[in-house]
Formats: sequence, C-alpha cells, structure tokens
Amino acid sequence: GMNYSKIGVFATQGTINSHAYKTEINKFNSGIEVFEEACPNWVSIVENISDSAGSKLLINTDEDIKYHVNNMLKNNPDKIILGCTHYPYLLDKLEKYCDRDLFIDPAEIFVDYIKNDLYKNDLLNGSDTKGSEEFFVSATPESFVKNSKLFYEIKQLPLVY
Repeated sequence: GMNYSKIGVFATQGTINSHAYKTEINKFNSGIEVFEEACPNWVSIVENISDSAGSKLLINTDEDIKYHVNNMLKNNPDKIILGCTHYPYLLDKLEKYCDRDLFIDPAEIFVDYIKNDLYKNDLLNGSDTKGSEEFFVSATPESFVKNSKLFYEIKQLPLVY
C-alpha cells in the first residue's frame, strides 16, 4: 500500500536548496523521512540525449547517474520522486541501477489531478476537435525543435525571430 516511511527526491540544486518537496511531504506527514539528492548534471544530460555523440557533454552520463542512484539507495527509500520535469526522460538509464517501480513521476499525478478537476467542473472537451499550440522560447529555437521531437510530435512551422 501507500505506507511509505522513507522518500527520496532527485532534483536540481535550486529545488534541493529550497527543500520544497521535503516541506510539502512533511506538512502532509511529519513522520516521513525525506532524503534529498541534487543531480546538477541531469538537465544537461537530458537536453543532449538527442546528440548521439554527446559531443557537448563532458559528463560521463552513466557514471553520473550511477553515482546519484547509489548514493540515494544507501538511504533505503520506499520511493524516489523525480523532482524535475527533465528527469523522467532518464528512466531507461535509471532502471539500469534499480527497479523502475521505485520512481515517481509527479507529472503523471499532476495530469490526473488536472483532468479530474476539469471533469468535476464539466470543462472536459468531449469533442474530437484539436486545439492549437504555440511555443515561445527564450533562446536557441532550433535546438528546442530538435529536442522536443524526442517526446512530442511537433509540426515544424517557420521559426519567427
């Protein structure tokens, strides 16, 4: 069941410094031990996954991931939260070092929460009509397009600068 006493959190340095997950989890249940592990290289690793040569990457990806997973496993967590939107894209690499079921992707829970909220307020779109999307990026739109194709079907329109 959901009787967890030890929860790990992998996140960026900023998120770990803020103790956001620890604070929220302990508000909900002060008895849960929360182990926080900053993984400063993981965003770069994900953003360069499509770069097969990994030329921009000076990090030994597998060694870096193995290091943080093993460090976390010393705490014997019941579950590990992937506390950054980028991290679920590393699941195939993470599961080399421990069971995939150990990980929680908060985005999946959040999507269900939003869907239920829309349903309760009778705001779910029942028709098959599709909406439209526009993306505004602060830098390097070309690499945004390339990287987003990894996990999202994006129709390439001319880039506007």
